[in-house]
Amino acid sequence: MLGIVVLAAGRGKRMGAGGNKLFLPLGGQSVLSLALCHIRAGAPACPLMVVYRPGEKALVQAALAEASLDPDEVLLTEGGAERQDSVRQALSALPADWDRVLIHDGARPILRAALMARLVRGLDQAAAVIPVLPVTDTVKQVDSEGYVLKTVDRTKLYRVQTPQAFQVAPLQAYHSRALEEGLAVTDDAALMEAYGEAVLTVAGDPYNIKVTLPADLPLAELYLKESGLCGSD
Repeated sequence: MLGIVVLAAGRGKRMGAGGNKLFLPLGGQSVLSLALCHIRAGAPACPLMVVYRPGEKALVQAALAEASLDPDEVLLTEGGAERQDSVRQALSALPADWDRVLIHDGARPILRAALMARLVRGLDQAAAVIPVLPVTDTVKQVDSEGYVLKTVDRTKLYRVQTPQAFQVAPLQAYHSRALEEGLAVTDDAALMEAYGEAVLTVAGDPYNIKVTLPADLPLAELYLKESGLCGSD
């Protein structure tokens, strides 16, 4: 069975909101509520788990209700200090019949069904599948004093998004091994790479913006209106 884990336990320091950025308003709802709304619209039959920050369970339950989801039908798991900790705790709480999983950042509120479908199809070929977008800007490698060292070949560079799709068993095993060995990574695909697992890429979605900085909110509003998804009225 395919399940979806939504990570909502981050601190969002760069947003400077004085609280969890996932509860900021966007399109008449919270950022998290919109993400949940779009997940449910694109994958109506998939069970959901939301990973929350300690002390914010009630806020997550309110976001679920705002997205017209029954809080009693969504698994809620308390997250850890870092993203990797939160994912590991989510994996340890997964129902036994979840053999495939999409792991999504709640800070990406504009998630369309076509992207999810590409990821799920990719799991027929690989144990890990990630959405990527090509880097279109010129990229420079810079030293610690701000001087350019060289221009990097951007044709081989891609920006990575979420959701990321995984076969559950190897991901659980690698997270346990990373904990034992003290390996820290920035996302789950990097963990799979570190232990030699092939990671398949599929086309990402330019609308799938991550709300990180204050300037991202008005851009997300624009993308939301163009996407035609819920919350775009």
